[in-house]
Amino acid sequence: MSRGGASARPNSLPAKIFVLPFRFRFRLRLEGRNRWESRDGLRHQDKRSQAMSTTVTLINIFTAKPGKQQELAKTLAEGTRNFFSKQPGSLSSSVVVGGDGSKVANISQWRSAEDIAAFRSDPRFAGYMKSIVELAAGESMMGRTTYSHTGGVENQEDA
Repeated sequence: MSRGGASARPNSLPAKIFVLPFRFRFRLRLEGRNRWESRDGLRHQDKRSQAMSTTVTLINIFTAKPGKQQELAKTLAEGTRNFFSKQPGSLSSSVVVGGDGSKVANISQWRSAEDIAAFRSDPRFAGYMKSIVELAAGESMMGRTTYSHTGGVENQEDA
């Protein structure tokens, strides 16, 4: 019988089920140290470590033309929302606005370099880049993540 939302299961700690708005169901184990687990039983840290060695990070750093930093950041965010996030292999993306009034970074993670090549060959990408070039100059770097620190969890891979 369950009492107070916790269910008793053999060889298991009592757990509460939470339904979160982003369609994942997690169990919070309530003894000693708390830890989150997904439906497949992997802890968030385990998933992050597993994903880290297989993802490709794309970093674009732009220097906006005078007075164009906010417009550039808005254009990058809209491009991410409407185009990049819908591409196969897109995992995450962030737009970071520098405090100097000119720098904007776009940092994204992809499943593979092939996924990046695929979106770059999409005809819509050329039009998008034309709008970016009107606002800024930039450079791009692609690589694999060898260290990350997320929510108190460190992940490191030999370089």
